[in-house]
Amino acid sequence: MTAANILPTYQTTNAGTSPSHAWTIPGQPQVINHQGGYGSDGWDNVTQWDGAPDNTENSYLKFGGNNTNQSDYQIRQYARQTATPGLFDVFLNVKGNKQMQSKPVDVVLVTDMSGSMNASSNGGFDRVSAVRNGIKNFMKSINEAGIGDYVNVGFVGFAGQDGPNISGIRTENIDRISNSNHVDRINQILAQDFQSGTFTQKGLREGQRMLANDQSSNKKMMILLTDGWPTQSYKVTQAQKKDGQVMGTAFSQEWDYPGISSQFWQFNGNPPSWQQRSPKSYSVDGQEIRDTWAGTLGEAYLIRGAGTKLHALGIQLDKDSGYTDNNSDTYLTKTQVHNRMALMASPGQYQDANSVEDVENYLVEQVKDVTSEFYTVKNGTVHNPIGEQFTYADAQPEVTSVGKEPVGTLPIVTRDAQQLDVKGISLGRDQEIQVHYQVHLKTEDRNFQPNFWYQVSGETTFKPTEKSGSVTFGVPSAKASGTKFQVTKQWIDDIDRTKRPDQIQLEIGRKVADQLTDWRAIGQLTAADNWQKMFTKGLQDGQSVWLPAYNNQGQTFDYQVLNEQTASYVTKVEHQDNQATVINCQYGLLINKVVEGTTSPVKGAKFTVSSKDGHQVFTVESGQCQLLTPGDYTIQESQAPLGFKADSATFHLTLTSDGQWLSDGQAISATTPEPDGDGLKDGFSIAKTLSHNASQTNVVQLTKNNQVKPFTLLVKKTDAQTSLPLAGAQFGLKSLSGDTLIPNTNRDATEFTFTHLMPGSYTLTELQAPKGYFRAEPVVITVSPDGRAQVTGGSKQWSTTLTTDQDDNQITLQVPNRNQAIFPKTGGAGQLPYFIVAGCLVSVGFLLSSVYQQVQRRRQGK
Repeated sequence: MTAANILPTYQTTNAGTSPSHAWTIPGQPQVINHQGGYGSDGWDNVTQWDGAPDNTENSYLKFGGNNTNQSDYQIRQYARQTATPGLFDVFLNVKGNKQMQSKPVDVVLVTDMSGSMNASSNGGFDRVSAVRNGIKNFMKSINEAGIGDYVNVGFVGFAGQDGPNISGIRTENIDRISNSNHVDRINQILAQDFQSGTFTQKGLREGQRMLANDQSSNKKMMILLTDGWPTQSYKVTQAQKKDGQVMGTAFSQEWDYPGISSQFWQFNGNPPSWQQRSPKSYSVDGQEIRDTWAGTLGEAYLIRGAGTKLHALGIQLDKDSGYTDNNSDTYLTKTQVHNRMALMASPGQYQDANSVEDVENYLVEQVKDVTSEFYTVKNGTVHNPIGEQFTYADAQPEVTSVGKEPVGTLPIVTRDAQQLDVKGISLGRDQEIQVHYQVHLKTEDRNFQPNFWYQVSGETTFKPTEKSGSVTFGVPSAKASGTKFQVTKQWIDDIDRTKRPDQIQLEIGRKVADQLTDWRAIGQLTAADNWQKMFTKGLQDGQSVWLPAYNNQGQTFDYQVLNEQTASYVTKVEHQDNQATVINCQYGLLINKVVEGTTSPVKGAKFTVSSKDGHQVFTVESGQCQLLTPGDYTIQESQAPLGFKADSATFHLTLTSDGQWLSDGQAISATTPEPDGDGLKDGFSIAKTLSHNASQTNVVQLTKNNQVKPFTLLVKKTDAQTSLPLAGAQFGLKSLSGDTLIPNTNRDATEFTFTHLMPGSYTLTELQAPKGYFRAEPVVITVSPDGRAQVTGGSKQWSTTLTTDQDDNQITLQVPNRNQAIFPKTGGAGQLPYFIVAGCLVSVGFLLSSVYQQVQRRRQGK
């Protein structure tokens, strides 16, 4: 049954949708969260706290119980800002409790007390102590969980029944675990010696009898602990096949007792002999009953059919050798024994224990299973759709245990593009889970509005149990900033102001991390606004769109005026910190720097443009258009491009008051630069393509050539193996014209310098190699007019450096030589090392032989 829902409330205004009863985080104006509360008391009126994730006290919606920590369960959803603009942390908390008025649970522990549980019978594994300690801690833990009055435990210890007067069963009837005398009696039974035989079916039957004698509607649970296959079972009188196994459905009071195995067997011989045995079976309802499993499994299925939840633990299971009792034989493999044990338990309630620690750990888990029956949240779910104006961040959602008591099995969190779901939430007293994920506000969406409250999620619901109804979380809201883009128009039109329009349109774009995006909008400036405006919006396809301060990932937008064309004017735009100044001038100068002998433009040059009266001095870069007013100007290069010669030539330009361009008093009429062979001549021409007036004469361009500086070639002679300098070489450098240049040589004769190389191709030839070395292959060096150099041929390392000062450009080339004494490395070292070693050995052999012969002659002489 679901506790009464306390419904969050919201207000929708021109500023968006936000909680009616809200709390905020100091210093975080971009988020607002819903207050906590309780149905009968209303909202908690806590309006501010720090929003720390480890705070598990504030802003919970509480359900059931009373408005304290005795509530059945509590939920909370809130958001907080991160260091990244527009990125928000979202937290979902669910807190459980124990049921104050709950249906008790009856548990019967059915424990194998056969001799094989003793360490002396199973190779030293102390299963007995593991079971004793595990059951003792099982009952203690339930009491410590505060539910001892609600959990009733009975105990059945089973072994074999060797005769009609020996029951093979030890029991303690069901009673509250909070009854210490009852607990003591169970522990006393466990302290007794464990005997031979494994009558599992009888233990199960006795356990079910205890549960059935309680006529209450309590939940029923049985926990079976056994270390192997049953060695005794009741005779089957009715049978059927289920789940691939033969199972009894009715039984007599007689029993089958194979003892050494689950397999039935008989004595053979006359008289019968222990050494002569053979398998035995009988048939019931067309089914062959071959072993004790038919009765044991059948009993387990009857118990489960009666509504009892049957748990089972198989302790260190092994194979069943069968009637021969010979370990080299196999009636049932270990896997087959395991599979039959698993069939006894309710679905999903069987486990193996491979060590004594596993036994104790299993019973710890059973405590959790029992206590979970008293959880206020059991297999609960959360459904959390994302808000329409948000998108999930890349980081995957995380779920953690944040209560005083750890949550053993955390729920499963899944997420797609539209929603987040949490399943399998089971929580008791002092247990709480927290789900954390992140969302981005979609600021780049066309419908985005700055400083407008958007709900971070849709209606978020929580179902505490599978059968209960849903309650709703409070939904936080978040917003993001917009920006203001200041644009000012500046007119320079002293010649003729009649051409100035009343309004202009301009194209606005934006950059992120200095990269222009595809986004575009239209803005308008008017004379009525004194040619300036603070833009917060632009137009896209006729729709007004806001200018957000940052993109979906929180990166700052830098807004720019990209294009503004006013007829009869030249435009220049200056930007700084989301401010733009659009300068419109009726006349402008463009300077184009080209490589001498080509039409290729080159960047990096700067020019000083000075008016005759000295009032105006501009620095103009190549490729840049400078706005000019009527007057006389001088133009001189102040910085050459990297690697090129500086040019001190001065150009004179005049713009008359009626808009005519003159150079040295002569009218400029050319509309394109004048060709000069493969290049262009220095001089002025009208740049029609950049003009925006009817006559297309308001922009003049200066074409200025630059010649690349000469190159100095430095050749370094080295050893190919060691890279160390080598002396003794001679080089010649031949140009395409056939002239051979002779280098300057350093003192060590290891470096050779060729100076004043102009663009062209050169062949470097080693005329003489150092003594004992092979000559290097010829090398071709090509220098292009734009200062690019390329070296081809030979084995070499090279680099080029273009300079800005008066020094020549530099080419450095390393030419290695290979020692004639070193064989090529192709295929390895070859046989030379072996020849050397062999030669040494032969020499040593001759020496030893000579010494030996001299000694022998001396001896013979005596």
